Parts: sequence; structure tokens; C-alpha cells
Amino acid sequence: GTIVYSESYQGGLWRVSAPGGDARELTKPDSTTGELAHWWPQLLPDGRHIIFTAYRTPVSRATVEILDLKTGKRRVLVEGGLMGRYVSSGYLLFARDESVLAVPFDLGRLAVTGAAVVVVDDVAMNFSDGFAAFDISPGGTLAYLPSAMARSRYLLVEVDRRGIERTILPTPERYNHPRWSPDQRRLAFDIAAARSPEDVWVLDPARGTRTRITSEPSSDF
Repeated sequence: GTIVYSESYQGGLWRVSAPGGDARELTKPDSTTGELAHWWPQLLPDGRHIIFTAYRTPVSRATVEILDLKTGKRRVLVEGGLMGRYVSSGYLLFARDESVLAVPFDLGRLAVTGAAVVVVDDVAMNFSDGFAAFDISPGGTLAYLPSAMARSRYLLVEVDRRGIERTILPTPERYNHPRWSPDQRRLAFDIAAARSPEDVWVLDPARGTRTRITSEPSSDF
């Protein structure tokens, strides 16, 4: 009867009773260690512990951790992993570099007990929020979205009030979040590359030139 959730993009985990009531903050990201947010919680069968992702950029610094709801103590289970999910067969699944990996996990000791192995490659991921498009059923069936299907490239177009489209950029890319400048003379957007976060670009439509604004391992959008 407990719901655990992330309240905001740059926040920690919160807890509320399923019938309603006041929410209580469970965790706060530690900015001194580079933590941006706590996401993707999963309550373990004992009802006392939660698996969650402590997100950092670049994502290679993210960790899958366990939280004790009674004491508030946290412990790292996996370095460089995202979206940890416990499965009843005794494994902890997590995402890394568009792959889902599994590592033996002792539910009694609440500890990883072996080395991680790749379960499936080519899994779609969003590096800006640590999401990996997979889930596993209670019976052990893994469902996922292949990354190749999530890498659709498209044109950047504008449409006027009459419904007439005009292509702004004819080269297909993974464009996201387009925004015009107030004077309508520049267009900012980000481009997501395969297996890496987004970077921000600015286009001068009159000249047909675009300039890369950011170039770093973390997500910029």
C-alpha cells in the first residue's frame, strides 16, 4: 500500500500511502558527489528496501543503489548502471551502454554476489534520464525495445497556420526540443547520437549554417 516515486527531474525519492495523504521525502541527491537525481525505484519483496538509480552525468558515473526505508541508509550495488530491477530468480538486472546485464543478487544479504553478464544487447536508452526500455515479468520473460527502433531520424520542418510545411533542415537527424529565438532569426535544438547523450546546436536559417554549442559527455538539451 505504499507508492514510491520521483517528484521532479532534479529531486530525490518520495513516499506516499496508496489511499492518499501527506508525502514524505525519502532521499535527497548529494550534489557534492555529482548526483543529479534519484529515479526508477523498485520496492523489494520484503517491503522495507528499495532499489533505485542515483543518476549522474556522464551516465558512466550513475549507480544502482539500495535504500533501507527503516533506517534511511543507502548502499551502492552497481557502479555505472541504470534502472536496476530485481527478479525472483535471484538476479539484479540493470542497463549499461544500451545493454541489459544481470548480476547475482542475494535477497537475504541484500548484496551482489558475482560478476555481471550481458542478457541482451541493442536496448533503447534515454541518456538524459537514465531510462532503459525494458521490463521483466514475474515469470521471467524479458520485454524490451531495440535501440535501432528508437533511433529514427527525421527532418526538421515548420508549418504555418494554413498547414503548409517547409523543411528547415533537409538532413535527417535525431532532432529534439527545437526552440526559436525571440527574434525568430535563430533556432536552437539538440541532436542525440547513438549510444551518447544530446548536444545543443544553433541554426542560422538565413545562411543555412549551424553551430555546435556543447560538446561534453553529459547531457545538454
